[in-house]
Amino acid sequence: MSHPYYVGLSPQRCPICSAIANLRSCGRCQVVSYCGAAHQSADRSEYSSTCDTIKRTREKLEKEEATLRVMPSDFMLPKDVFTNGVGRF
Repeated sequence: MSHPYYVGLSPQRCPICSAIANLRSCGRCQVVSYCGAAHQSADRSEYSSTCDTIKRTREKLEKEEATLRVMPSDFMLPKDVFTNGVGRF
């Protein structure tokens, strides 16, 4: 069965009731949106492991980005790699 979280770039919807208004992102992963705490709780058992994986991956990405931002430029990486090094990753 296809899970509702893997729908590409379609509009955000509550995975329980498909509401599109007044959504709040999950505080842990910041990816899935719910219309309220009751629907987030109802989906917790289905979504918990995916949420944890996304959260850990997001934290790792943020750590790696911070490392690149403070890295001094040298012959391999230009100064401000996120502006001047586009396409060189």
